[in-house]
Amino acid sequence: MDSTPAADTPPAAAPWIARIPLSPERNRQALVIVHADRATRPAEGLQTLLGFHADGQGGWISAAQADDGRWGLIDAEGRWRVPPTLEKARGYSVDGLARFQQGGLWGFVDLAGAVAIAPRFLDVRPFRHGLSAARVGEDEWRILDREGRFTSEARFHHLSEFGANGLACATPWDPQNGERLHGFVDRKGRWVIAPRFQAAEPFDELEVTPASVDGDLWGLIDAHGEWVLTPNYALIDAFNGDGLAYCEGPDDGGRDDCAYLDAQGRVVVQGDAHLARYMACGRVAGNAEGSRFLCADGTPLATPALAWGTHFRPACGFAVVRTRSSGDGDEAVPGAWGLLHTDGRVLPVDAALREPLTDAEGWIPAEERGTPLVPFITRDGQVAWIDGAGAVVWRAVAEGAQVVLQAADGRPLWLSAAQEGPVGPLQPFFHPQPVAHQDAVALARGLLADAEAGLHGLAAGAALEGGPAYDEEEEADEDAAPVRHAVRTRRLARTYLGEEHSGHYEFLGPLLAGAVDQAHAAVLQALTGHHGPPVRDPEHKVPWWLPAGHLPPAWAVPMDRALPGDSGVLRESREQWLSLYKVDGTGDGDAWWELWLMAAPSVDALQTAQRARQQALPAGEGGGGMPGAGVDGQADASREPQTREEWLQTVASSGRSIGRVPAQWLDDAMVDAAVADWTAALEDVPARFQTPERLAALVRQGVDKATQIPPRCMTAEGLALARALYAGQPDWDGRDQEHSRVPRQWNHNSLYGVWAGLLTPAMALAAVRAHAPLRSVAHWLRTDAVEEAALSTSLDNIRDLDPAKITPALAEAAVRYSGDRISAIPAHLLTPQLCLMAVRNNGQSLALIPEALRSVEVCVAALKESWNQFMEVPAALRVEVTTQLIDAELARNARKKQPGEPEASSEWHAYRAWARLWAGDWPGAMADAQHKQGRAADMHYVMASAWRALGRRDEAAQEAANVLARESPYIAMWNRAEDTRWLKALAQEHTARALAVDDAALVELLRAQPDMLGEIPRERITHAMVDAALQADERTVRFVPRRLLTPERYAIALERKAKQFGQIPVSMLTEAACIAHVRNAGWNLGAVPQALRTLTVCAYAVRHSARAIEEVPEALRERVPAAVRKLPRQ
Repeated sequence: MDSTPAADTPPAAAPWIARIPLSPERNRQALVIVHADRATRPAEGLQTLLGFHADGQGGWISAAQADDGRWGLIDAEGRWRVPPTLEKARGYSVDGLARFQQGGLWGFVDLAGAVAIAPRFLDVRPFRHGLSAARVGEDEWRILDREGRFTSEARFHHLSEFGANGLACATPWDPQNGERLHGFVDRKGRWVIAPRFQAAEPFDELEVTPASVDGDLWGLIDAHGEWVLTPNYALIDAFNGDGLAYCEGPDDGGRDDCAYLDAQGRVVVQGDAHLARYMACGRVAGNAEGSRFLCADGTPLATPALAWGTHFRPACGFAVVRTRSSGDGDEAVPGAWGLLHTDGRVLPVDAALREPLTDAEGWIPAEERGTPLVPFITRDGQVAWIDGAGAVVWRAVAEGAQVVLQAADGRPLWLSAAQEGPVGPLQPFFHPQPVAHQDAVALARGLLADAEAGLHGLAAGAALEGGPAYDEEEEADEDAAPVRHAVRTRRLARTYLGEEHSGHYEFLGPLLAGAVDQAHAAVLQALTGHHGPPVRDPEHKVPWWLPAGHLPPAWAVPMDRALPGDSGVLRESREQWLSLYKVDGTGDGDAWWELWLMAAPSVDALQTAQRARQQALPAGEGGGGMPGAGVDGQADASREPQTREEWLQTVASSGRSIGRVPAQWLDDAMVDAAVADWTAALEDVPARFQTPERLAALVRQGVDKATQIPPRCMTAEGLALARALYAGQPDWDGRDQEHSRVPRQWNHNSLYGVWAGLLTPAMALAAVRAHAPLRSVAHWLRTDAVEEAALSTSLDNIRDLDPAKITPALAEAAVRYSGDRISAIPAHLLTPQLCLMAVRNNGQSLALIPEALRSVEVCVAALKESWNQFMEVPAALRVEVTTQLIDAELARNARKKQPGEPEASSEWHAYRAWARLWAGDWPGAMADAQHKQGRAADMHYVMASAWRALGRRDEAAQEAANVLARESPYIAMWNRAEDTRWLKALAQEHTARALAVDDAALVELLRAQPDMLGEIPRERITHAMVDAALQADERTVRFVPRRLLTPERYAIALERKAKQFGQIPVSMLTEAACIAHVRNAGWNLGAVPQALRTLTVCAYAVRHSARAIEEVPEALRERVPAAVRKLPRQ
């Protein structure tokens, strides 16, 4: 074969390339050629350099793109051999010719930049071994030699580059034939290997190449077309420079078993699903994060523990890696950047280098062609290029509005033009710059002053303009606006990890979280130095959506001036809280970490301000406990169309809705409107509408429409028409090839994605016997045998059976199989017995049964199986249905009742309470609500609604207060849209009456109504009041002011989950609190102070978790087993 002769003059060292950032965000760059200790950049600028090639005269030449987008050929000194006037250019091949485009046509230039073959082709392949492929027409390729002559008259639909054996992969050229099979031809276009492959890779330097007969399984063939390795892999890539080919296991095309094969088809490098497809320097990443590498001989590369790494860089001979962090606390060793060499050594980079340079999108770019250097950002925000030994070779330094490229010794090599925006320092991607914390105290002072001003404005009656509600629940909370008005927040730091980076840089999440942790520690130190030690139990009033469960450090800070109406009794009424908290979150694959500072009023200060405001919210008009729109029906915004015209408009704008159109309005016009919007709607209409005429019309509307036709709807005639019209067009050819692969083996998914016109009833029968669903079978292939086989395989297939073919016996079998299959049963076959069977099998199927057939018996059975179907019970039957459920449960309980036990109630009392309320039976609703107090807020709401309907305002007010004491704002159980604002006005009336008594009377009132503790002004609450409330209901501990909390009350708060263990001051901790902390979470023993790890506390912890013994004091360990045995039984 012809090839390029050896160069007459040995070239000097090849030029290197520097891509220099010209802005902190790296969205402006300069590409510079560095050669013989000189750096150049032509006046026309450079966007792209495709790699230098020796020109045979001692110099170098490369295709290059100027700043204006045009191409030329440039040498090592930055001089244009061919000015940038070309439309396109490509790099030089081993044959010493480069492709270029001018006037829309392609030709070739030689190493001197002279035109070797004039541009006259629509496209060309690179020259290899003296031959190229040239496209002379639409999908018509011919073989070209170095003189620009065709070697034969042969024409091909596709033609690859030529391999060392003189063969090129080719596809026969036949504009009328839609079939595209690959074979191999010689330099004269003669078929050496007949076209019989669905896919094949070109030959390269080896005598073997991957090929696939069916497009599913791949093997290796030799230059005669004989199998060196029979097809057994789901994928085999072309051979790489190490003589190996990447492959994936045959299990349904999965990647569970990935490897590299040699030319004999033997597995040399064995990997798993994360083995990289790219190998360089004889090394390949063995996992997705690049923390493990394999050698080309299959042996593991021994390296230090790595967290992440790039691929090996061919010009550099190394990979950029990050070592894995290790240890904890004082012994922690953070991860560090380094260079991994082929022998497994990791060379740490100099401490002055912060991180590898990334592009504007945060990716570490590939090496510049032929340049064995990697750029890093320095600690001061400049760029340093280092070699494999870690030595700095160049630096890019910002000087005013310019950037200078310097040699290692500081000599300037190149100076940029003056830039309009800043040129530095560069912003790091992996290691965000630390936040400046020296102003944290001043920032806090300003934040507190701003929040205090807002609180005084609230007290003075200022308009509440605290911003929009966080979400619908905050919008329903009438206290949210005052809180927003008096709270101020400031974000101090934020790091962010996008979805595209989180999977690639797995080490980056902890690194970014750590940056926020460092900022938190610095701010905490500054604020502690000014305000003293923080507490973890701030008594402030904050927006409810701020982080829950966190224990932020907080400081009580006196206000500059008292609020109007402040009695001076409580110090807390004149305090704000300053708190420092971290927030992290994830969403849509993204993650973020933030540090916030917040100034908020104390609970007492906010109450004082609200009293001063003297504003009572007006009682809202509302639902009064009645079911509103949205209980038994959908809101207007989401209602289904009600007329044929409305349905026609709906499907015209959303063809996907065709499947919901009622049968009486489903006609040709409706179907045409649907498929005009969404072609795939064709498979959602009955078979009678899938006519040959409609299919042909869709095919003729254009290639875009034809490619969107669902494979299940494509008949043989429709496919022939589409192929005749669109064969040779890439969009159609790709789609046609994808859907023309008829499976050789059948399974559940076999028929999806296959043109139904290529299938036969026998194939469909085999597929459904292998569990392919009937839905995937085209209607003309559904013979009786196919349908019978489908039903015998799974009765789920009744959904896709013609309703006329459903018999009573089949209907019964389907419903017995699964109750929700009743939706597929024709109306004339629905019987009370069938409906009863359906709901007993699946209570959710009640919603699928026509309302006329939802009898009391059917509804009772449905609710027994699924209580959440309550709203599907017809309104007229709800009381009777729930009464039967109550009677049945009480009868069961009576049989189990032991002498002396109290009378049991039924959970169904709560449901009947709602039913009676909606039916207007107020006394009955209250009686049921009193029976079932387990759903406390809901039942108090039922009672409040009933008393209100009866005109008994005082009783309604007391129950309204009980509702809001448990859930504020209250959202009705069965209708989230129900107006419940009237509760607040009534609750305020009740509170005002209750507080108009002396303290002794108030104590007695609290014994009967402990929740009133939450309504009493906090400055009035006494120890006696707290004792009375807690004796009646320990859950009221959540209303106890911090100043009245004792060790015993803290223990109750912990037990009732009103406080977290970390919120309790050490001086208030008791053995009881410690037991509550470890009883059901033994591993919490480590958080208990050593002095309080008593034998009993340790025993409770170890009983729950044997591993807690590691946290038991040494002196107690031997005694713990015996102490565990003495504990009361759980």
